[in-house]
Amino acid sequence: MEGYNQDNTADSGELARDWAGLISECLRNILSRLSLEDRWLGAMLVCKAWLQECKDPTLNSVLDLETNFDSVTELPRFWTPEFESRIDNVIISVVGWSNGSLSEIRVRHCSDRSLSLVARRDGNLEAAAIGNSMPHLLQLELQFSKLMGVGLDLICEGCLDLEYIDLSGCRSVSRRAIENAKSKLKKLEIKKPNIYITRSVLRWERHDY
Repeated sequence: MEGYNQDNTADSGELARDWAGLISECLRNILSRLSLEDRWLGAMLVCKAWLQECKDPTLNSVLDLETNFDSVTELPRFWTPEFESRIDNVIISVVGWSNGSLSEIRVRHCSDRSLSLVARRDGNLEAAAIGNSMPHLLQLELQFSKLMGVGLDLICEGCLDLEYIDLSGCRSVSRRAIENAKSKLKKLEIKKPNIYITRSVLRWERHDY
């Protein structure tokens, strides 16, 4: 009888572990069907277990915030420091949770701070973070970011599979920098900025004149 109880207890423990793994897998499957917004504003707030599942790398291989902007017109609040900080927090979290599996990122209204923290503040800001943390990146949208020519070079050096990059509104990226990027990555398609900043103005901005 004693032996039976021991065997039964062992079987129960093994069964519990199997069920725990199954529940986690099923939950992850359900969460994968939710949008990023639904996970952040809903599932992640349910309990700690659901929060942990939302951090799984398989759920963070794509960061697409563009759909949220496509459905609404540009609002004044999009340009506030508070809104920029929210976007930064999403980017920093997803990049960390992806564990290097991030293959697509589409964002706007973010700051250099968002990805510079991922790069452990190595001074190269978001471009170095992208190049170092996302080697398998295929598509990148950095609309209205503060990216410069040297940053674009760093991205091209680290993301050799990059096929498309949207630089709309990135006024500090020169035509020459874009041509250099295309020469490095033959398959790269670039949506060019619709505005450019002259060298003289850029020099003044750098020195806060």
